[in-house]
Amino acid sequence: MKLSVIICARNAESTIEECLKSVRCNNPSEIILVDGNSSDNTVRIAEKFVDKILSDKGKGLSLSLIHI
Repeated sequence: MKLSVIICARNAESTIEECLKSVRCNNPSEIILVDGNSSDNTVRIAEKFVDKILSDKGKGLSLSLIHI
């Protein structure tokens, strides 16, 4: 069975790497990060672990998920 994992994050540089490593250990088909307009290194760190990065451009994470 194929499984996509969507992680929503905003300014999560202190926890995002551990989170994504944990998800990756379960071998999902894809990992998608929806970034909540982070002003830290969340996106830069996540780029190593995810297949796709989306941004809510400051409009709210729930709005971004509607358009996936």
